[in-house]
Amino acid sequence: MSSSRQHPIRREKSAAAAAPTKTCHVAIIGSGLGGISAALAIINIQNEKKQSAPATKYKVTIYERDKTFSDRKEGYGMTLTYDPNGPLQKLGVLEEVAKRDCPSRCHYLFTADGVIKGYFGNAFYKEEELNKRGSGQRGNLRIPRAELRSILWKDLQANDVDHN
Repeated sequence: MSSSRQHPIRREKSAAAAAPTKTCHVAIIGSGLGGISAALAIINIQNEKKQSAPATKYKVTIYERDKTFSDRKEGYGMTLTYDPNGPLQKLGVLEEVAKRDCPSRCHYLFTADGVIKGYFGNAFYKEEELNKRGSGQRGNLRIPRAELRSILWKDLQANDVDHN
């Protein structure tokens, strides 16, 4: 039997529209390179999802024992890869790091009593040998740890992150 009675059309709300945005609190211990990078990665993920109505908002707090940014010792320099698809690009700092690159062209190895044990680097090759090898400085970036941390920190300060 068919019914002559009409059913009203049901309108389903989309999951994004039905669910209110929730806040997820994220605690990061330490404002070293790993802590700052983690905070930036979370913020970047959140910013990407803003375009598609995120269901979760992240509130990031970094806990640090040092009273000021400059309390931390500088540490060693770092050699990083220039990769347009790599982590520095995903954090949004690749080109700033590339601008501050301090390339090294020669390296010496010393014994414990200061005698040169060996050496290597582009400075020890003739120009025509360098061209044959296809070497160049664009593949690697060299930067002091404190400077990389400063770049990341500056980028982080432009976002809503608490620092305790």
